[in-house]
Amino acid sequence: MARPALADTLALTRSCLVDGGHLCVVVGGFRQKSKYFMFHADLAREMEARGLTLKGLKILYQRYKRVFPYGFPYSYVPNLHHQYIVILAK
Repeated sequence: MARPALADTLALTRSCLVDGGHLCVVVGGFRQKSKYFMFHADLAREMEARGLTLKGLKILYQRYKRVFPYGFPYSYVPNLHHQYIVILAK
């Protein structure tokens, strides 16, 4: 879940944006042990609660990151090689 303090801090940018202006935030999902967190979705939800509108998502693929065979051959643990660009509007 997105931290309210982070969403509160990002919401301060509303005063810098013109009406219809955009805020783009690059965030990645993450996992702790076997649990995954879709941080981009949590952040978008928190920002909408603070008066910004979600306009879209883009995926930033980091193709130059090295791939490690985590857990192979006993389990499947995917590598995280992308981040999300959360596009919000005032």
